[in-house]
Amino acid sequence: MKNFKVRTNDGEEFTLDVEDLSAQSNFIKSLLDGNFNDEEEEYVLLSEVNGNSLRRIIQWSDYYKNDNVKDNENINAKSDSLSVWDCEFFKMDQAALFQLIMSANYMDIPKLLDASCTFVANMIKNRTPDEIRKTFNIKNDLTEAEQEQSYHWQSKDVKKTGTDDMVMLSSRSKSSIVDNLKKRYMNDQIYTYIGPVLVSVNPFKNLPIYGTNELEIYRDTTLYENPPHIFAIGDVMYSNMRSEQTNQCGRVISQNVGERNFHIFYQILQIKDQNLYNDCGMTTPNSFLYLSQSECYTVDGINDSKDVEDTLNALKLLNMDEYEVNHVVQILMGILYIGNLQYDENDSSAAFIYDTKVSEMVAYLLELDMTLLNEKLTSREMDSKWGGQSEAIRVVYNYTQAHHAKDALSKTIYFRLFEYLVSVNVKCHLVYYKSSLRFNDS
Repeated sequence: MKNFKVRTNDGEEFTLDVEDLSAQSNFIKSLLDGNFNDEEEEYVLLSEVNGNSLRRIIQWSDYYKNDNVKDNENINAKSDSLSVWDCEFFKMDQAALFQLIMSANYMDIPKLLDASCTFVANMIKNRTPDEIRKTFNIKNDLTEAEQEQSYHWQSKDVKKTGTDDMVMLSSRSKSSIVDNLKKRYMNDQIYTYIGPVLVSVNPFKNLPIYGTNELEIYRDTTLYENPPHIFAIGDVMYSNMRSEQTNQCGRVISQNVGERNFHIFYQILQIKDQNLYNDCGMTTPNSFLYLSQSECYTVDGINDSKDVEDTLNALKLLNMDEYEVNHVVQILMGILYIGNLQYDENDSSAAFIYDTKVSEMVAYLLELDMTLLNEKLTSREMDSKWGGQSEAIRVVYNYTQAHHAKDALSKTIYFRLFEYLVSVNVKCHLVYYKSSLRFNDS
């Protein structure tokens, strides 16, 4: 099969050379590798490609076949460089250009897609927001207040030097990178991005860029919203960590076969303090549902007995006293005992905890009122509205709902404990930083 017919979304029909286009288009190649038969099929419908775009694709493909393909690959390896022919080829009205980009994406032509997107990127490069809006005819939807709002480097009257993100350098040679870092360093701008990577140059002096004001500036912002800074990286990592930890909390209640729960649970069961061990009702991992489901209790290369000592010492380094450290252990043990709660149902399908010794242990470890705990684990309160009034009513869980409730409680407690330890870590480092500033200023 040398040729086959296609129809574009505006009704034009083309007869295409299979060998030429299949070398560039993965879409066409997949047709050849599949069950398409040109003798049985009248045409192939290109539902996202119009006639003008297909003509340009054919023109581009004809140029870059044979000897020109190698040249194109070398040029496109440089993200901001295009051949002279490409620069002339992509000079078309914006509607046609963006339609060509979408068509290249639909037909899965990677080299054409890369080249066309590079052309658009070069149109944006080194332009101000107003210039970009003018180039692409974008309406300015910012309010006057938003337009008047200045970034913090402007409010501090700091001159922006060099390039914030070295991905945007026209040349990314070693000398260009060093020159850009030097320019910024000479203006006390010690942080520079390379994409998501932060480069830091030692200023060999104290800079007033780590105060409370800077913390607020970088809190809950995107990475490139403000100039490069370690606080920006920290905020992004903290946000990602919270999101990942929220998703990972499901591991507290169940694991795959051959996979352990979080290591900390196995570590605390190796605590050598016998008083704490006995007070918290510690025993072997196979005694707890949350640790025994996967039947995996040890991992090669991990020494829980040694690691728990390192963990407890690390908590003490965060200025947590023995009372606070013991409470962290108590809470973790409370989670394990929540997993051991067993339910049954009465004749009305209402769930109840039949082994009260376990719930007593949970209440003791978490320092909760046992009656209130049992109530929350077997029912929930909801508002019933009628006649313009509302009334709180208690809905009793059935067996399945009660199990979901206890697992949800375990995950929530673990996540809250994680957040608490992160906040303790942050406060400890802030205290250390402020004390070091006072020492250096004295």
